[in-house]
Amino acid sequence: MDDYPVGSKRYRESDLEVVTEMLWEQFPNGRLDGYFFKKKCRMGDFRVDFYCPKKKLVIIISDDTATFNDYYSDLFGHLYQQGFRVVMFPEKDVKENLLWVVETIHILLKLPGKEHTSPGGTPGEGGGGKKRELIERAREMRRNPTQAEDALWKVLRKKNLDGYKFRKQHPMGNYIVDFYCPEKKLVIEVDGGQHSEQEEQDAERSRYLESRGCHVIRFWNNEVLKNMDGVIEIILNELNQ
Repeated sequence: MDDYPVGSKRYRESDLEVVTEMLWEQFPNGRLDGYFFKKKCRMGDFRVDFYCPKKKLVIIISDDTATFNDYYSDLFGHLYQQGFRVVMFPEKDVKENLLWVVETIHILLKLPGKEHTSPGGTPGEGGGGKKRELIERAREMRRNPTQAEDALWKVLRKKNLDGYKFRKQHPMGNYIVDFYCPEKKLVIEVDGGQHSEQEEQDAERSRYLESRGCHVIRFWNNEVLKNMDGVIEIILNELNQ
């Protein structure tokens, strides 16, 4: 950013990218409240900063020096005509009131309204419906693993563990599991800190997977990062049963 003169267009674009990344870091694996978000998503002739296909929610971060000009007028008109819910945060708010911005997004996700389940994740894309959206979400999660997921994948990939093949971020029904061994129907989940609602969702998820004949084991992030040998021993025991 220091390579560009302060106030120049290139400086402003670079500064906006930093602010966009600040907000994106609040979306673990591209998700917030269980909803999948896309970053830098194209919609017709426009590009928006964040987009939640399930809730048809569009988030835009505006340049502090910008006014509500013809570009924004055309953008909002285009989105509203297609039934999207749109919120725009000034760059300054993201930098100075990040928690408030995130809380506002939490509230918007809870607002009533029919959830979008029409074909395609992004407007203008065709086919696939929920399945297509799930596949795209899995791809995004593979590109942006947590530190613990990345560490465990280095052990599981390329049949490193006793020759067993594992898949990473594998769609199953309406869920995406962290790791899956088809031969043993073994699901491995790596979890961060949780609240009671998340625990209930995980229990429901496990019941579904077990109904399909899968066995589910879960590890906390800190178990994987601080006791990898113990984690591997548990996985091997499950594989060799």
